[in-house]
Amino acid sequence: MRYVIIGGGAAGVAAAQTARRLDKDSSITLIGGEPRVGYYRPLIPHLIHDKFLEDRFLRPPGLFSSLKVEVLSPVKAQAVDVEKKVVVTSRKHSISYDRLLLVTGGQAIVPDVKGMGAEDVHVLRSYKDGVKLAGAAKQGKQAVVIGGGRVGTLTALALGEAGMEVTIVEMLGHIMPQQFDAAGASIVASAVQAKGIRLQTGRQVKEVRHKGTRKTVVTDNGQELPCDLLVAAVGVRPNLELARQIGARVDRGVIVDSNLRTSVPDVYAAGDLVQLVDLATGQDFVSGTWTNAVDMGNCAGSNVVGVPRKYAGSFFIQNAVEIAGVPTIAVGAIHGQDPHHEVHARQWDGVYHKFVFLGNRLVGMLLIGDVDKAGIYRALIREGADISTIKDKIVSRTLNYAAFLKRLAPETKQYAVA
Repeated sequence: MRYVIIGGGAAGVAAAQTARRLDKDSSITLIGGEPRVGYYRPLIPHLIHDKFLEDRFLRPPGLFSSLKVEVLSPVKAQAVDVEKKVVVTSRKHSISYDRLLLVTGGQAIVPDVKGMGAEDVHVLRSYKDGVKLAGAAKQGKQAVVIGGGRVGTLTALALGEAGMEVTIVEMLGHIMPQQFDAAGASIVASAVQAKGIRLQTGRQVKEVRHKGTRKTVVTDNGQELPCDLLVAAVGVRPNLELARQIGARVDRGVIVDSNLRTSVPDVYAAGDLVQLVDLATGQDFVSGTWTNAVDMGNCAGSNVVGVPRKYAGSFFIQNAVEIAGVPTIAVGAIHGQDPHHEVHARQWDGVYHKFVFLGNRLVGMLLIGDVDKAGIYRALIREGADISTIKDKIVSRTLNYAAFLKRLAPETKQYAVA
């Protein structure tokens, strides 16, 4: 058998590792569009200020040779002939396959702003982006980051560590609006500001003006923010061109079944280009998180080699990250927007805990400053467990490992304190 994986990110590498573990002999070829394949993408912002990071950033030398995986990089897959089962690359390779996995990932979005071209703004999606931004940070003193989400906030902190004066401009009312509510974000915002980062929330960038190498960012209230360096961190767009070219069913992302098969025979998809259903809300989404990509890659790698495995599903919000020294974890329906949601939130001494229930299920949690027992809560959310007998312990934060949960009846998924 011949397996071809198009994409060298988290999902692609996970798929290659799983495929080789389950099939010791077949041919596996991985096509990676970047010179470096399989690095740890969430660490990219830290490349800006940590010159010793690279050793911890990359996959171990010899990983792919030890797996007997042929890696073609930097090479891009330009076309796929699904009738002949051949991938044609930018270097004119013609690679035959029996089963194909698309893990083409996504690309950073550059906002449409008056006076701002692609050459004026940095993004932070690839290793190359991180190295480029690290070099630019050494040449300037002031930076503006458009977008106060996870990537934007971490990038701002990294630029601050590199000695720059940094301002974040976020169009919504608080930073990291996807992961946090306003109360939780206020704790993180205080920690970020204590690091010297300026925050402009509830503001939009309307124009970028130029004077020599300097820029001035103009917000919607007329404020002018001079800078040497401009970064856009407003989201990621899935790379769907190849999926469309082969005729795969595509909506916001590639549509797959529970085994991550596309609508095209013998073609699978995983990672940042796949459309999923949120386990907590039932709504469609396209994931951009490392954890989801790895999980999907492992699942797809198994299915590609003929070992059936159903994908367990994902959460749209699933983040565990430390921001300015503050540990945070958000999972599931943390915003509690459904009229049937029951929300319990408490804030004290730099700590914020929020639990969202739907009937007798825990469907969302937000922990900031103290993330103890997060693993228990996440398991309850993922399994859709009946927590009616322990709900008060979750709300009062008295649930503990010593008296953890035992399943009363597997078919009911009901739990009680042991």
